[in-house]
Amino acid sequence: MNLEEKKSVLDKLYYEMWMLNESFFQPNYVYVPSSRCGVENNALLESFLIHARNLFDFFQDKQYPDDINYFDFGVRKIVIELPFNNGMHEINKYLAHLTKERIEKEKPKWNRGKIRENINNGLAEFLNNLPVDIFPTKEGRVKSDFESLLK
Repeated sequence: MNLEEKKSVLDKLYYEMWMLNESFFQPNYVYVPSSRCGVENNALLESFLIHARNLFDFFQDKQYPDDINYFDFGVRKIVIELPFNNGMHEINKYLAHLTKERIEKEKPKWNRGKIRENINNGLAEFLNNLPVDIFPTKEGRVKSDFESLLK
């Protein structure tokens, strides 16, 4: 991957970071008519979890040739631990797939704060290991734009 492609990837990564953190900071309830409240709250939780999953996957070894991950940037592996019972298995089973496990077990209690903290810590380490010439990105973002999302 050349430098311009890496800059484009960082813009996509920025989107994932932005969505993870913005969906985290939404209130625990959304002011909508009561018949829609559950839908809105579920949509926020699902958005948070899908972006957590995408960012977690970014720090994993490649499974498919077209996967983009940390390795494409020449940085060392960063290990992100997700909270107990809030790992990729649970996110996949309870968010992304209809499985027997969803009827046999109780839905996990999502520790959104710890998920966010652990992923953001990994992202901060990743950003600190990037070469300076990778900024600005194709869309003009600088390193501090990324870092501001992690607060």
